[in-house]
Amino acid sequence: MNGRMELKENERLEELGIDSLKIIQNRDMYCFTSDAVILANSVSASSSDRALDIGSGSFIMPMIIAAKKNVGRILGVEIQPEMCDMARRSIEYNSLGDKIEVMNADINDVKDSIGIFDIVISNPPYFTSGGMKEKEEIRIARHEVTLTLRELISAVRSTLKFGGSFYMVQKVSRLAEVIAVMSDADIIPKEITLIYPKASKEADTFIVKGKRGAKHGLIMKRFVVYNEDGSMTKEAEKMYFKDGRNG
Repeated sequence: MNGRMELKENERLEELGIDSLKIIQNRDMYCFTSDAVILANSVSASSSDRALDIGSGSFIMPMIIAAKKNVGRILGVEIQPEMCDMARRSIEYNSLGDKIEVMNADINDVKDSIGIFDIVISNPPYFTSGGMKEKEEIRIARHEVTLTLRELISAVRSTLKFGGSFYMVQKVSRLAEVIAVMSDADIIPKEITLIYPKASKEADTFIVKGKRGAKHGLIMKRFVVYNEDGSMTKEAEKMYFKDGRNG
């Protein structure tokens, strides 16, 4: 921890609940959600692995993975310079510069030059259109303004090693599309986890784990975030670091 952090207008420091880690958030820009937390906790890594996060936003996923997983190094590529500025200051504040690198770029422009990775992750835009009344910074994060699903998977194909793992969260309404696009790129879905806000509700999002060049064969799982009384399930508490270094 590098001590006091000077925050800019509309910024706040949010505790992550592990090792006193904190992340900068700005109320006027896109703030991370539980989907990113669940996705980051789903990643399996080893100390020799190089990971890539496409569309890193506030860099919540690289920070969680660096803190909780035994990963070697993580490169985050984010197109919005303001998000990268916040991320660099968060990473410096938490002394994670030896684990996380920030790149302010369009993944479509750098996918063929940034190298090959053991793991690629992404919490991409969910919506193909709309959001015209949203602030541009938020619209870019939520809607396919600068990165479509096909462009994302093309970038994964360019950066993921043969046999490497790809992790993504997306809306259940796009499940069939995701399976088709990934399979076309020879990134074969191997595991899908449906995420339920409560057991009594329909699944809203899902996490897919794919492997480049793998044989077909799919495992389905489920994950429930909240109990019916509104409290977090034990599984969700672990992902939110309530029990320390779980995951």
